Amino acid sequence: YGGRANQAGSVTYTDWTELSSVFNGAASIVLVYDPNLAISRTIHLPLGLESSTATVNVTVDWGDGQTQSFTSRGTRSHQYAGSVTNPVTVTISGDLTHYGGDVDQTGLLRVDSFGFKLGLVSLRRALMRTSPNLSVVNAKIPPQVTDLSGLFEEANIGVDLSGLDLANVTNISRMFHIAEFNGDLSGWDT
Repeated sequence: YGGRANQAGSVTYTDWTELSSVFNGAASIVLVYDPNLAISRTIHLPLGLESSTATVNVTVDWGDGQTQSFTSRGTRSHQYAGSVTNPVTVTISGDLTHYGGDVDQTGLLRVDSFGFKLGLVSLRRALMRTSPNLSVVNAKIPPQVTDLSGLFEEANIGVDLSGLDLANVTNISRMFHIAEFNGDLSGWDT
C-alpha cells in the first residue's frame, strides 16, 4: 500500500523490498497527516533525535508539492497553507537509522509504512503524542528495528496494535509511558 490520500492517480514505488511489501511496507516511511488537526497546521518529523550517531540523509515529500532534503539530525517542521484542506501523504526516503523523538504528532492519521529500505534500527518515541485520530499503524516493523522504547509515550491511542510485529524487537521499555491505551496485547510475542 502506498496510495496518496485524496489525490487522483496512483503512486509508484520503484524499490519495494519484496513482493509482499506492496501491502506490508514500502521502502520509505509513509505517513498520512491532517493539517487541520495539527497545531498551527504544522507537522514535525523527528529525524534522528534519539541518537547522536544517527544517520540522516533523506528527502521528505511533504505531500503538498514541496520536497526538502536533510542530512543532519533534528526536528523538521512544515506548515501547510490554508488552501491545503485534505489529508496529505508525507513520504521519507533515503537513509535514516533513527526515527522518533519529543515532537507533537496530533495531526497524524495513519502510518502506512515504517520504511523497509531506510536502514532504520530504532523507532524510539516515533509516535509520541499521537491522538485518537491515529487510525492505522502498519503492523509490519522493518526486521532490523530493535528499539521501540517509548513508541507511544504520552499518546492517546485508539488504534488496534494486537498484530504489531515484534519479532526482532529487543526494547519495548516505556512503550506506553503516560499513555492512554486499553487495547489487547495478549497476542504479542516478546
